[in-house]
Amino acid sequence: MSSDFDNLVFTSVYEVMGERFSSLLGTYVDNTEKHIKCIYQAYQEDELDKVKSAAHPLKSSSAALGFIKISILAEKIETISSLGATSDKIEGLIKELPDALHDVKNYIANNIKTMEDISSKNKEYSNKKIKVMHIDDDPIICKITKAFLSNTGTFDVETYLSVEEALIKSQYFSPNIILVDFMMPDTEGLASLLDLKADPHLADVPVVFVTGLEEREVKDKLGLGVISGYLKKPYSAETLISLIKNTCPTL
Repeated sequence: MSSDFDNLVFTSVYEVMGERFSSLLGTYVDNTEKHIKCIYQAYQEDELDKVKSAAHPLKSSSAALGFIKISILAEKIETISSLGATSDKIEGLIKELPDALHDVKNYIANNIKTMEDISSKNKEYSNKKIKVMHIDDDPIICKITKAFLSNTGTFDVETYLSVEEALIKSQYFSPNIILVDFMMPDTEGLASLLDLKADPHLADVPVVFVTGLEEREVKDKLGLGVISGYLKKPYSAETLISLIKNTCPTL
């Protein structure tokens, strides 16, 4: 029975459709029942053009979802009916369709719950990732940092080329930590920190400045501004990851 289904196709469609997949399957089952009824009725009335017309969409929709047996049956019915002559063979194929649909319903019931459980676990895992907002006017630095962190599977990283861009998009991404370049063309140091802390979505998020300056220079320029950490350029993946985990110890 496993050869009657293409698990890879079925799973791939699920991954694309997400929550809409159950509705799609319901529509497929309803339409398939109508196609089977139409095929059988048209065959009884010796209207082979209608048999062919009903078999074609059944073949295509079944193949698209990985339901191989129904797709093959429909293809054979379409091919034989196009010859313009009825036969015992086409009747036999038509009679196999209800059982094939029954198998499809069982397959759906057995697999959809499993995939939903996997999806739920993936979402739960994703929610446990440390969400990092990185702001730097150099796109190369942004790409390097994202590569450092994304490859571990522990971090969810969003990069922005300015504080202004980060503020605009902050409502769509709730970081656990903010990495921000200390000196950028439009803003630097204390001004960046104040802008970030003024945003209600980011006010309580720890801020780490990334810079080529020495730590003492950064503190002097910040005055009374308080940050959660300091990272000197250039930095390694190990240093970056260690700093983030130490700054977000409870995650």
